Amino acid sequence: MKKKYIITYFSDNNMILFNSLSGLVKIYDLPEQISKDGLIHDSKQFQKSFREILKEEQLNKLMFGFDMYVITPPNFTSIHKIVFQDLLENFNIKKLIYKTEKSLYLKEKNITFLNINHHYIHITTFDKFKNIRTMTVNYNIFQYNLELLFQTINSNYLNKKKIYIIGNLTKIESIINIINKLTSKRTIYFANHKTYLIEELKNKLT
Repeated sequence: MKKKYIITYFSDNNMILFNSLSGLVKIYDLPEQISKDGLIHDSKQFQKSFREILKEEQLNKLMFGFDMYVITPPNFTSIHKIVFQDLLENFNIKKLIYKTEKSLYLKEKNITFLNINHHYIHITTFDKFKNIRTMTVNYNIFQYNLELLFQTINSNYLNKKKIYIIGNLTKIESIINIINKLTSKRTIYFANHKTYLIEELKNKLT
C-alpha cells in the first residue's frame, strides 16, 4: 500500500506542498498576512485555507488520515511547534514530522545557503568544520534595499567557498549580480529554487 503523506513548506504567501498520492509538487497562494518570515501569522485564516487545500488534494476524507512533514525555517522555535500542533489538531493528520531547513542542505565545508524570498532571507552557513550558523533577516530592516543587506552580511556570510541560492524570489539573476560585485566566490542557484527544499526531502523519502 502506498504511504500517504504530504510535505509542506511556507515561503512568503505561498504554501509549497508535495502529495505522495498524486506525486506532484504544487505551490498554493495563501491570503496575505497568513504567514510572515516563513511562519504562520494568522491562525484562523490558515486553517480555512489549509482545509481548502486538503479538499483540492483529495486528502480531507482519507479514512486513516495521512502523515505531514513540515520543513521548518531557522526562526522556528519550540513555541511555534506547540502553536502549529494546536492549529492542526482538528485535521485528519496521523503524524506530524518536523524537518529543519538546514538538514536538507548539502553537507559541504565552507559554504553558504541563501534562501531568498520577497520579504525576508534565511541564511545558513557551514564553516570549515561543518559547524552550522543560521539567521533570518526581514528586508524591513534595510528598507528593502537588498544591495545594502548583502553589503552588511558580506564579511560574515558571503566569504565562503561557494554560495548556494534558493527561494521564492523571482529576480534571482539580479541577486547574483549584486553578490558577484561583492565577492569572487562561486555563486550557484538551482533551476528548482522555489521547490528545492520540498524536492530534497521528497527524494530522501522515496
